[in-house]
Amino acid sequence: MNPQLVKRIVKWLSIIAFIAISSGVGFYCSVLFGWWGSMPSDDDLMHIKNYQASQVYTSDSVLIGKIYLENRSNVDFKDVHSNTVTQLIATEDSRFYEHDGFDKTSALRVVIKSIILQQDAGGGSTISQQLAKNIFGRKDFGVLSMPVNKTKEVIIAKQLEALYTKDEILELYLNTVSFGEDTYGIAAASLRFFNKTPKELAPEESAVLVGMLKSPTLFNPRLHPERALMRRNTVLAQWHKYDYINKKEFQYLKDKEIKMDYTSLSLSHGVAPHFRYLIRQKLRHTLKEDEEEDFETYKTSGLKIYTTLNYELQKNAEAAVRHNLDRLQPQFQSNTSSNGKIQNVFDKLVKQSQAYKRHKDIGKSSAEIMEALSSKKKRLLPTRFGLIDSSISFIDSLKFVNQRLHTGFYSINPNNGYILAWVGSENYQSFQFDYVTSKRQVGSVFKPFVYAAGLENAYRPCTFIDNQKVKYEAYDGWTPKNADGNYSGKYSLLGGLTHSVNTISVRLLMDLGINRTVKFIHQLGIEDSLPKVPSLALGVSSISLFDMVNAYTAFANDGEKVQPVF
Repeated sequence: MNPQLVKRIVKWLSIIAFIAISSGVGFYCSVLFGWWGSMPSDDDLMHIKNYQASQVYTSDSVLIGKIYLENRSNVDFKDVHSNTVTQLIATEDSRFYEHDGFDKTSALRVVIKSIILQQDAGGGSTISQQLAKNIFGRKDFGVLSMPVNKTKEVIIAKQLEALYTKDEILELYLNTVSFGEDTYGIAAASLRFFNKTPKELAPEESAVLVGMLKSPTLFNPRLHPERALMRRNTVLAQWHKYDYINKKEFQYLKDKEIKMDYTSLSLSHGVAPHFRYLIRQKLRHTLKEDEEEDFETYKTSGLKIYTTLNYELQKNAEAAVRHNLDRLQPQFQSNTSSNGKIQNVFDKLVKQSQAYKRHKDIGKSSAEIMEALSSKKKRLLPTRFGLIDSSISFIDSLKFVNQRLHTGFYSINPNNGYILAWVGSENYQSFQFDYVTSKRQVGSVFKPFVYAAGLENAYRPCTFIDNQKVKYEAYDGWTPKNADGNYSGKYSLLGGLTHSVNTISVRLLMDLGINRTVKFIHQLGIEDSLPKVPSLALGVSSISLFDMVNAYTAFANDGEKVQPVF
């Protein structure tokens, strides 16, 4: 070859190399000195703060819920099982303990395989670089987004390596990484998918979580169990490749199924959701944070919120609600299906529905509308198990919902006001309406208030009252009726209350005076407006279970009512 040509080629190659190196150095410096956005200082990196979920506990220290912007609970490195750490290193960054935040070998592999040979070389980012991305995210710089963001991550990774030990970097990483489902950090993920602490994870379980880091949604064991199993086995293979386990152990773990104990502590799942909803409202008031921006602080500060709820009592209350609704539901449906009055009410509900009115507005006849509303379609039905897909007609779904029995359960310690159990409905996801705080006609459970008013006004348990039938002319001639049809003789106060005799209860109310009785009942904490009529004694008022039970505490606490404590 012509020597002159060779010299010319070498010269131009040198110039190109110089320009490339200078451009690279210049680009690196432009990122380093903040031309593409400010870079964190050492002080910023030494005071990294993640959003942490606040945790809601029962009085016996059982975690029942979280309140968060990001579902994260930080964990110390010593409380993470070593299996998780070595699986992470084997899968994500095998030379983690050898590099300074930037793995030149991995970077070179990516350049040769991915760019030159156009092959899949896997990721080249170190754990320290991934940590930088987790903390600061990535920004859009157009076509230069990837080089700018990658360069930023390399610079920050080197800073982190200079400021923290390797174990501290692993701790930061494990507390910041996302596992999907709005779940951040190994502690939250361990609880969500396996109902364990990070220290309690079995090796095949931690391998599932490490595998999710590649793509939290794609390898989610709840959503995609087969993919999650394949990815878990890839992690186990890497673990074996780098001699953390032998071949026999690898084969044993590889053949295991994924067994989740999925635990969601979101508001719509878990123990006492209606109670936990109220706790959020109480916190907002207690912390005096009226602005939404301030309100978010207790969702990010990692508070531990201890409630008065008793875990065992709450679980038993929820089981009792389910058992009794299941027991009574068939009886209720049997009674309603053969009751003509209820059928008439249901027919009115159909005609009052928006679906019926839409068909009516376009000129359809009643027969055509009923035919359309009787056709089956895919619908979500609210059940005790949550919302379920079902093929059902609009009319049948309306009947299903309106024939469903509902109830609430509320328990309080009458001596100190501590709320012990609260079941707002059988399933929060399906029925968010709270039957503890909703108002219903209370019936005969109201009568003890009338008798208590009597005791406060010189009546005694042995005071006798005539059982005669009385027509109250001043109140439209209304007359109370007894269930047994008996209106002879007299009853003592003790007997009248024991047998829930309507005539005695109303007579006592009228003898005391309605205004005096209402004033007394208000003193017990019933703040609702009470109708000043004789039937008040029979419980015609609409009062919540919450207020009724709170008022009842006076009977069990030497006449002193207590304020409920959440």
